[in-house]
Amino acid sequence: MAGQVVGWLQVVVAGDDARATQRSAIEICGNEHFYLGRDAELCRYTWCDDLTVSRLHLRIHCILYEQDPISNIAPFVYATDLSANGTYLKKCDSRPVACQDDEIHMGRNNTFLLGHGDELNISDNITLIYLSKSPVQAVDMTTTQKMEIQTFSSRYLVTARMLGEGGYGKVFVGIVRETQKQFACKVVRLDKISVNTVSSPTTDRDQHALQPRDRCHREFNILKDLNHPNIIALEKVFYSHDNIYIFQELITGGDLFSFLEFKGGRLDSTQAAAIVFQILKGIEYLHKLDIAHRDLKPDNILMSSLEDTACVVITDFGNARFLPCKSNQTTNHQRMFSHVGTLEYAAPEIHRANPAIPAQNGYSKSVDMWSVGSLTATILSGDHLFTDRNHPDYHMNPQSVIVGLAAICDLSALDDEHHPSWRLVGPHPKDFIRKLLVLKDESRMTATEAMTHSWFKSQSDSLEMQYACSIANWKPRNKDLHLVEDIRRLSPNSVFN
Repeated sequence: MAGQVVGWLQVVVAGDDARATQRSAIEICGNEHFYLGRDAELCRYTWCDDLTVSRLHLRIHCILYEQDPISNIAPFVYATDLSANGTYLKKCDSRPVACQDDEIHMGRNNTFLLGHGDELNISDNITLIYLSKSPVQAVDMTTTQKMEIQTFSSRYLVTARMLGEGGYGKVFVGIVRETQKQFACKVVRLDKISVNTVSSPTTDRDQHALQPRDRCHREFNILKDLNHPNIIALEKVFYSHDNIYIFQELITGGDLFSFLEFKGGRLDSTQAAAIVFQILKGIEYLHKLDIAHRDLKPDNILMSSLEDTACVVITDFGNARFLPCKSNQTTNHQRMFSHVGTLEYAAPEIHRANPAIPAQNGYSKSVDMWSVGSLTATILSGDHLFTDRNHPDYHMNPQSVIVGLAAICDLSALDDEHHPSWRLVGPHPKDFIRKLLVLKDESRMTATEAMTHSWFKSQSDSLEMQYACSIANWKPRNKDLHLVEDIRRLSPNSVFN
């Protein structure tokens, strides 16, 4: 759908009477962005005669997730208010569990996801009506979820607009009642999550089950104390015996996969360095707090916009964990043993396939650095480094092929002068990858060391300037002692007990 029309903005310019009202339409295509306002050079559509319209009044952008299409999810079309005089958004029918306000003052630099029929009032006379080519199919909650959501609906709303789904549950658009700001609300059904068997880091290799409830609670217990521009911000958590509702900031530029698609499938060395540098900033912060993410991949890297100056945000802490306490370990100092992560980006020791690390030794937080190396290779080449689709066993057993290639750690493709992508990549980013994709985990660069690599040093001034620009709108989250609330305590006499 990239490049194809996904919707329209119907332009309604009011005249002195109904017969004088003018109507026209602005097409919106997949994976594009454009401006509306009075500047004829910068804007796709202009209103030069209306001085209440700003030179750059609105930015419209569309995000597609074509790599993992989901039938119920329409393209995401966002509007960002850039105006001096303000823009008002009137929601049409997002079918929230509890009703939101009829009209929202967007506020400068604030971005909202549009729904079919939503109206953008940019002046007294000009209204833009968003019409989607593929109207969103609203998703119903369970009866229990509807009842639980009512307990906090005076503060937070959960709409029926779905942003994504997975084995854990679904992600919906959430709204803060007081500010009308949109968030992503991850609704986790605890009865739908399978028990994860985890090998215990002891000499007898006993196994114990990490219960789904404990696993999900660990995710928000990690996030609740994190405060960094490159880490997803937690807004609020409500939980019960059956469900968890996690409100997080809504990142409107899509994930790294859709960003790469927008950029043509791969990035040049300069563009890639700016993104990898921000990922390293986030990983350095986590590792200093003894937190391992354990599932770094393009799907879990979000972009604040489609611009080159976008802020890069690490998300999905479902597999993250605090490192084991030093005092509890002797021979296996702060090692982990559970099977987690995504094949194409996971270090081979996670699958006990690293010949340089005995299987009984588990793995360390350096698995995140291997993932950064694999991510960097994907960003620069547009493909996975350890995936051979021509291997005779690939279609029958892709896991065996991918893990096997990672265990060999053959990086000869980087020097292939005939490779369509790698022949265009310079020596510095290749050396960066080589110093991360190392079988001996203690030999991999740390995040701090990686940020001083020659790839970044050669452009350090411009990188720091761009980084400052990327995080300019970030504000530290205020400490909230009541960030996590038990729904059952909100209604002590309710059916939730």
